[in-house]
Amino acid sequence: MSARLVLAGVVLLGATLRIYPIWFGLPYVQARPDETTALGTAAAILAGDPNPHFFHWPSLTFYVFAGLFAAARTVKRTLDFA
Repeated sequence: MSARLVLAGVVLLGATLRIYPIWFGLPYVQARPDETTALGTAAAILAGDPNPHFFHWPSLTFYVFAGLFAAARTVKRTLDFA
């Protein structure tokens, strides 16, 4: 039972540390300029250019973001027609 409580505590702490910083800097988008680069590159991949043209970070990050954007777009389109 105590192992489950420790695991639940670790998961709760991890979720808190991940979710809390989401609001950091809002509404000032330039407070986190890295996100502008990452999301812009992912959007360019979705627009049809599979080359990220940015290799300071691992490219898999951009492809994952592009995949998440595509999935979100599909869900949005599905819900708009419902």
